[in-house]
Amino acid sequence: MKKSVLTLRRSIVLTVIIGLLVPAILINGYSWFKLYDSEIKNKTIKLAEENAAMIADSISAALWNLDYQDVSTAIDTALSKNNNIVRIEARDNKHTPFAIAAHHDRRVGFTASSNINVYHRGQAAGSLSVEVNSLHLQQVMTEGLAYQALLLAVQTGLSILLILILLERRLVRPLLRLKTSAKQLAERKLDEPFTWKHQDEIGALAQGLENTRIHLRTLFSDLDQKNQELLDDIEKRIRIEKTLHERETRLRLLLEQSPLAIIEWSKNGQIIEWNKAAEQIFGYRREEVLGRNGRFLAPYTQPNFIDTFIQQPDTKNAHSIYDHLTADGRTITCAWRYTTIDESDGNKGRLLTLAENITEKRKASSVQQLLEEQKAEADHALLRLAQGTHGITGKSFFESLVHDLASALRADCAFIGLLQKPDHPTRIHTLSAYLHGNTVDNFEYTISGTPCERTLRGQICVLAIDVQSIFPQYKVLNAQGWDSYAGAPLHDVNGHTIGVLAVMHSSALRNPDLTRSLLQVFSERASAELERKHTEEELRLSEQRFATIFHSTPVPMFVTQVKNNNVIKDINSAFERLFLRSRSSVIGRNTQDLAMYCDPVDRDVLLEKLRTSGETGSHGEIWMYRGDGTKVLIQLSGHIFLLEGEQFGILACQDVTEKRLIENEILDLNTTLEDRVIERTEELQQANQELETTLDALNLAHEELVNNEKLAALGALVAGISHELNTPIGNSLMVASTLSDQTSALTENYRDNHGIKRSTLESYITDVGKAGDILVRNLHRAADMVNSFKQVAIDQTSSQRRPFSLAEVTSEILLTLWPVIRKNGIVVEQDIPDDISFDSYPGPLGQVLTNLINNALLHGFDGKAQGVVVISARNTIDGWVELSIKDDGIGIPAQNLNRIFDPFFTTKLGAGGSGLGLNIVHNIVSGVLGGRVRVQSAIGIGTTFTLTLPLIAPQRNNDDDALHPQT
Repeated sequence: MKKSVLTLRRSIVLTVIIGLLVPAILINGYSWFKLYDSEIKNKTIKLAEENAAMIADSISAALWNLDYQDVSTAIDTALSKNNNIVRIEARDNKHTPFAIAAHHDRRVGFTASSNINVYHRGQAAGSLSVEVNSLHLQQVMTEGLAYQALLLAVQTGLSILLILILLERRLVRPLLRLKTSAKQLAERKLDEPFTWKHQDEIGALAQGLENTRIHLRTLFSDLDQKNQELLDDIEKRIRIEKTLHERETRLRLLLEQSPLAIIEWSKNGQIIEWNKAAEQIFGYRREEVLGRNGRFLAPYTQPNFIDTFIQQPDTKNAHSIYDHLTADGRTITCAWRYTTIDESDGNKGRLLTLAENITEKRKASSVQQLLEEQKAEADHALLRLAQGTHGITGKSFFESLVHDLASALRADCAFIGLLQKPDHPTRIHTLSAYLHGNTVDNFEYTISGTPCERTLRGQICVLAIDVQSIFPQYKVLNAQGWDSYAGAPLHDVNGHTIGVLAVMHSSALRNPDLTRSLLQVFSERASAELERKHTEEELRLSEQRFATIFHSTPVPMFVTQVKNNNVIKDINSAFERLFLRSRSSVIGRNTQDLAMYCDPVDRDVLLEKLRTSGETGSHGEIWMYRGDGTKVLIQLSGHIFLLEGEQFGILACQDVTEKRLIENEILDLNTTLEDRVIERTEELQQANQELETTLDALNLAHEELVNNEKLAALGALVAGISHELNTPIGNSLMVASTLSDQTSALTENYRDNHGIKRSTLESYITDVGKAGDILVRNLHRAADMVNSFKQVAIDQTSSQRRPFSLAEVTSEILLTLWPVIRKNGIVVEQDIPDDISFDSYPGPLGQVLTNLINNALLHGFDGKAQGVVVISARNTIDGWVELSIKDDGIGIPAQNLNRIFDPFFTTKLGAGGSGLGLNIVHNIVSGVLGGRVRVQSAIGIGTTFTLTLPLIAPQRNNDDDALHPQT
C-alpha cells in the first residue's frame, strides 16, 4: 500500500486554508470575545447594581437597628430566590462584616460585584456588597455568536479561492526559475553565484541555495586545507626527528671527544667500537682492534677479565680497577666502568665500558682522590646517558636524569624546570627536583633576582663560590646554605630558551670544568627529550583536530584505501545517519561487499574516474541502498590523497532524493495553479476592504475609551480634592461659629451690665487671636489646594503649551493626589532639582504622572501595608531630562513586562483596573511629549518607570491634538 505523502500542492492548499482561516478566526474571535465579554460584563454589573439596590431597601431598617436575624433572613431569602446571586455581605457603619450569605458553587463565568451604602431615613446605616454571576447571560450570548460563526465560514471559503489565484504568480513561476539555479548546484557548478531580485520567501530559498553553494565550496576547500595541514604536520615531524638525530649525533661526538676510553664489546668479547681516547691510553689504533677479542688487553694478574665482565649475571653499572700493558710495553692502571645494553628480547647483549688511566692519579692526595671519585660518578652518569633511556619516558626520565647528574657532581640540590610562559618568563615550574639524596615534590619560584635568571639568557652559568653574596636579595640561598651554583639553559628546536637544568652545593665547586661539561651534555639530552614530548603532543593534537572535523561535519563522508580494493577505513556520523549503517558493520569492507550501489556499474565508473584523474569532478547522481533496504539518490564527489606514501580516497555524499521529488511536484503544480489564483484575486481584495473597515471601527472605539479614561481620572481628582477640602473648610467653619458665639455673648454682657470686665476682654482677645490664626492657616491650605487643582484641571483638560518648572508641576500633582496617597498609607518622595524647566505640555505630563502614581498605588503594593514611591529627575544629554518613578513594591512578573503598555491589559480586571492607564502613558510620552518610556522590574524588589523627555517638546500643528494622542 502506497504511503500517503503530503505533497507540495497539498501543503500549499493546507497553508492557504490555515493562513486565511486562523487570522479570520482570530480577528472575528477577538471581536466576538470583546463584544461577548463587554456585554456580559455590563449586563452582569447592571444586574448586580439592581439586586444590591433592592436588597439594600429591604434590610435598611434592620441594619439601622443592628437586627442580625432580620438582616440574615433577608439576604438568605434573596440568595435563594435569585440563582444569579453568588454572595451577599452586609456591613455596619464601622465597615465590620455584619451578615454574610454565599453560594460559592454558583461562581461560574464572570462575576460582578456592587458595593453601595445603605441609608435609613437619610442616615447611613452601613454598606452592602452583592456578587452576581453571568451564567444565564452567557447562554443568551452564545446563541447569537453561533450565527456569526456561520457567516465567518462562508467568508473564509471565498478568501481561500482568492489566495490560491495569487499563489500561481507569486510561487509557482518563481520556483520554475529557481529550478534552473538548483540544477546548477546539483551539477556542482559552485563558482557561479545565485542571484535573486525579490526579497521574498522564494528569494530566501535562493539565498539558502547560495549559502549552500558557499558552504560546500568552503567545505571542500577546508578539506583540502586540512589534508595539506596534515601533510605539513608529517613534514614537521620528519624535520623534528631529523633534529633529534642531529642532537644524538652531537651527543655521540661529545662522547667521542671525551677524555675517557669508550669501548663497546659484543657478547663474545669482540671489540666493535674504539674511540680516540682508547687509542691514546692503550696505544692501539682503531683499525687494529676492531673485530678482535679483547683478551689482549687482559692484565697479567687476571688474563680473562673480559670473560668475567660478560659472564656476570648483571653487569649494569659495575666498576673495577685493573693493570694493563700498553702497545709500547708500559704498565698502566685503568679504572673501568661497564654496563650491558639489553637486546630487544630482554637477553644480555653488548657490553659498553669506559676506561680511565688513573696511574698518576692513584698517587694523588686524599683531596685528589675525592675529585677522582666525583669524576668516576660523572663517568657513571655519562655511561648511563650513553646507553640511552629506552623504556623510560615522562616524569621517570627526568627523575633519572636529575638523580644521575646530582650523583655525578655530588650536588646537594639538583632540578630541571620549565618556564611557565615562554613569551613572558617570570616563573619556573620544576619537572623533577633532587635534595640531599632524595627526590622531592615539584615546586615553582620567581626567577627574578636568582642565579637562574643569568642561565636563562642562553649560556651555561657556573658560580663556583660565595653565590650568596652575588645574589643577596635572594634569601633562599642563605636559608638553605648554598655556596655554589651551576646551571645550563634548555632550548627548543628553534633555539629558544624554555627552561633550566641546575645544581647547587653547600660548599665551593672543586671541578668547575667537569661541572660545565656534564651540564652541557645533560642539558642537550633533556632538551631532546622535551622536544620529543612536544612533537608527540603536536601530532596527537593534529590527529585529534582532523578527526573532530571529519566526524562533526554535516556532510556524509567516508575514506577508502585504494590499494586494498577500496576498503572503507573510516566513516563519519553523518554517513551513519544517511545510510543507516553502523560504523562497526562498515569498517574493513568495501561498498561492493556491502551492496550499496543499486547498479554495480556505477561503482566501477566512479572508481575508474578516481584512478585516472584523482577526483570525481561533477559526477552524476547514483541510486544507492541504505541499511534498511530503502533507496536514496546520492550525488558523490571526492578525490585521492597521499598519506605516508599510500593512496586514500575521501568521498562526500549528498542526498538529493527529496530535492528531486520537490522539483517534480513543482512541475505538476505549475500546470494547474495559475488559473485558480487569477480567478480569486478580486474576492481577496473585497475581503481585505472589509477587514480595513473593521480595523477603523476598532481604532475609533479605542480612542473613545482613551478619552473616557482621561475624564475618569479627572473625576477621581475632583472627588479627592473635594474630600480633602472638607477638613480645612470644616475647621474654619467651626472656628468662625465659635468666634461668633463668643462675640454675641460679649455683646449681650456689655449691654446688660453696661460694661466689660478686664479679664473677660483679655480672654476674648486671646480667643480671637487663636481663632484668627486657625482660620488663616486653614483657609490658606484650602486656597493652595484650589489653586493647584485649578492648574492641574486646566492643564489636563486642555493642550496649553507653556514654560513650567518640573518640580512645581510635580508638587501640584502630588498635592491633588494627596487624599488617595494618604488613604493607601504610601510615602511619596520628590527629588527633582528646581532648575529643570520645560517648554512643553504640563497637562499631558501631569496625566502621565497621575497614571503612573495611581498604577503604583493600585498594583505595586498589592498585599503590602506600606511602601515608598520616589519621583526623581536628572539632566542627561543636552536638551533631555530623565524622569523616573520608582517604587519598592511587589514588582511585575517577567511574562507581563512586554504587555503592560498594550491596551486593555490589566491584572485588576473588575477590581479597579481598566487596562488603559499605561497605554495612555506610552501614547502621550511617545506622541505629545516626544520622548520615550521604559520599565525595569524585579519580583519582590520593585518597579521603575523611566521617562526620557526633551526640554522643548516637538511643535504640533494643532495643540488640541495633545488631548488625543494617536494610538
